[in-house]
Amino acid sequence: MAERCNEMKNRAKNAQDMSLLMYLAVLVKKQSLVETAYVMDLGVKAFCVYVPRLGLEDRIMIEKIPNIKKAEIKKNPDSELRTLYLEWDDGRTEQCGMFEPLLVQVGVSATVPYIAQLTVLPKPSIEEQAQ
Repeated sequence: MAERCNEMKNRAKNAQDMSLLMYLAVLVKKQSLVETAYVMDLGVKAFCVYVPRLGLEDRIMIEKIPNIKKAEIKKNPDSELRTLYLEWDDGRTEQCGMFEPLLVQVGVSATVPYIAQLTVLPKPSIEEQAQ
């Protein structure tokens, strides 16, 4: 009996998650979403980000970041902390550590099951912010 209850609870949770992703897919299809995400984990070749406004978490492989000339995650020699270094095609650079913000574009896969997809974007330059 308890197994059946747990199974039904898990199915209901999965249905809720899929419903939220379907809503997000419709929303993103109508208008592109750019959100602030926070770095939650820095690995060797990937990092995890969390978008608090949407409750989304995603793992981003550094070699799959578009419009990037160079991306690497370096360990600080004085501590165990790591930092993400990004050099964009237009020459801009930025670095980001744990719990620091990044700009991401939110997307959803085109096929079922829907999967949230986050793409890292360069931070706007001072001139772009002024506009």
